[in-house]
Amino acid sequence: MTSIGSRTLSAQSDVLDFLHRVCKGTGVWLKVGGVGSRIVPFKDGDPPVGMQRGQDIDPLELDVTLGNFATAKQFLERVMNGVLSPFNVSVADLLADGARDRMVLACGGAVARDYITLTEGAIDEAIERLNRQGNTTDQTVVRVRAEDVHNAVRRRIADKETESISKDADQAAATAINSRWRDVCEFAKSRNDSAFVLVEVSRLESEEWGSQILQLENLRLLHRVAEVVPKTEAWRGRRTVVYMIDLGQLANQRVTTEIVPFWTGQGELDRLRRAQWVYDPDWRTQPIPAGADDGDVAPTATAADASQQAFDLALFRRRARRRS
Repeated sequence: MTSIGSRTLSAQSDVLDFLHRVCKGTGVWLKVGGVGSRIVPFKDGDPPVGMQRGQDIDPLELDVTLGNFATAKQFLERVMNGVLSPFNVSVADLLADGARDRMVLACGGAVARDYITLTEGAIDEAIERLNRQGNTTDQTVVRVRAEDVHNAVRRRIADKETESISKDADQAAATAINSRWRDVCEFAKSRNDSAFVLVEVSRLESEEWGSQILQLENLRLLHRVAEVVPKTEAWRGRRTVVYMIDLGQLANQRVTTEIVPFWTGQGELDRLRRAQWVYDPDWRTQPIPAGADDGDVAPTATAADASQQAFDLALFRRRARRRS
């Protein structure tokens, strides 16, 4: 059963309880697919209803997140290369290096459906960019840049927020999750338009607002990157989860600093260990933490982005020579 997540949260345990009773003792295995805390398989009571984790049902996590960036990128590009193979085109031909990384970030991990949809949107943006520049012909090479992915993502964020959060049958819960999402985004914006927020692990497990953060993660509005300890004395020994805010929201915020390329090595990942990025619901009344991690993340341009036009021209000339 792969669509249990489309059921309202309150009804899921009733559906699974019925299926469990039908299948019990028959030798039939019941597979239930969904997203993290968007699955509520059990309600305690007299009598209990549903399927209890650890007794009737065991969880098996299949998600490949941004914490496994290289694996997610390899998987997504392998899927896309299969789609493109009848046209004798590869992902490397179609997307610039900066755009290839940005696509994985935009998907928040190995989500093939989002990758294919975004590729289509980014191609449309690239064609529109070339048309604005003029001098295009039927021989013009279309190559997607990071800016094209950025624009394609911006168009979809409003629909993504509405579709994701509105799945809660409990309007009060949906309102609370939406309010938490807005608060997190405002917090990140107050930290020089940071693309990342950190949340203390213990508070994810013990606070109601921490549960809302986990809901936002499962809704793919926040994307888990890693667990780190902020590099200030006050946070010694206190682990936090690093989340990247959904790229569509970052596009709307007009981010003024780079997205730290955490996937390239430990040195870049360490740049995320900033105490001033640690989120707390009372952040408006608290001073911004000072320490060794202070200072803006300076924007840098990648070599791929700097040489993009030259690369496109070289690719066009090489293909022209082949045709001649």
